[in-house]
This record gives sequence, structure tokens and C-alpha cells, in this order.
Amino acid sequence: MPAAPNSGSTRFSRNHYGQPAAVMRRRQACYAGLAAGTAVFFKGLADAGASHMIVRCAGDHERNLETFTRLRPR
Repeated sequence: MPAAPNSGSTRFSRNHYGQPAAVMRRRQACYAGLAAGTAVFFKGLADAGASHMIVRCAGDHERNLETFTRLRPR
């Protein structure tokens, strides 16, 4: 998903990886958005055959991980 030039994901990519978000999106799957969209994004990866995924959250890690774990089907 393309990110706005000054969005949190763009700043995170530049600060963490030392590269623009556009470069990182060519190397790995990236998503920035609402929780409902995250579920759709990961379902698409799973439907395409991904069996393992590594998640890196930008921002408030505790809050993001709590939100992320609620997305998992029970």
C-alpha cells in the first residue's frame, strides 16, 4: 500500500532502514493503515501461499501488538 510522503510508515522506513518507503515496498510486503485493512492484507498473503509472516510495528508497539493479536481468527 503506498504511503503518504510524510506518513508514519514513510518516516519509520527512512529512520529504521535508512531507505525510502518506496524502496522497502519493492523488497518486502508493507502495510500501513487501519486494523480491518491489516486483516485483509494478511489474508491476501496467506491466500497466496505464505505460511510464515514477520510483523514489525511502527509506533506504539504494545498498542499495535494488542490490536494485531485481536485480528487472529480464534
